[in-house]
Amino acid sequence: MKEQYAQKDIYADLLDHASKMLKPGGRVVFLWHTDDEKSEEENRFPAHTGLEFVCSSKDVLTKFRARHLITMKKLMA
Repeated sequence: MKEQYAQKDIYADLLDHASKMLKPGGRVVFLWHTDDEKSEEENRFPAHTGLEFVCSSKDVLTKFRARHLITMKKLMA
C-alpha cells in the first residue's frame, strides 16, 4: 500500500539523517526546486537546527521555476 510522503517531510528526514552522520563542519549538498506560482512558505529552503545554511546557487529552468543547489554545514557540537 502506498503512503503519501510530503516533500517537506522527505527533506526533514534527510537533513535529520545527515546531521547525525556528518562530522562537525561536514557539508551536505542537495537540490531544492522552487516555483514562483507557489507560496513563499512552500518555496522556503528547508532548515535544521543542527545544520547551518552556507549558500545557494540558483539555476533558472523556466519563467516561474528554478532549482537551487543548497549547501549546509553541520554545526560544531
